[in-house]
Amino acid sequence: MPTDKLTLSVDSQAVAKGKRYAAASGRSLSSLVGDYLNSLDEVRSLGGLPPLIQELIGMGVGAGDAHADEKDDYRRHLEEKYL
Repeated sequence: MPTDKLTLSVDSQAVAKGKRYAAASGRSLSSLVGDYLNSLDEVRSLGGLPPLIQELIGMGVGAGDAHADEKDDYRRHLEEKYL
């Protein structure tokens, strides 16, 4: 993807935090900012959810199914006991 050069005026503490975060995650500050800007349309389409929440969406899918067998076993137990 082609890139454009962009000059921003950002609080120096925010820049320092961004650089530390980028270094810790093995990415460049430019890539972090670019990914954030690219995610803005996605945030709007998901009702304004922050990127962190977007990442969490779907992580619990199937978690309710883990107890389905237990519920079925308990239902059978009650049927055997009372019917």
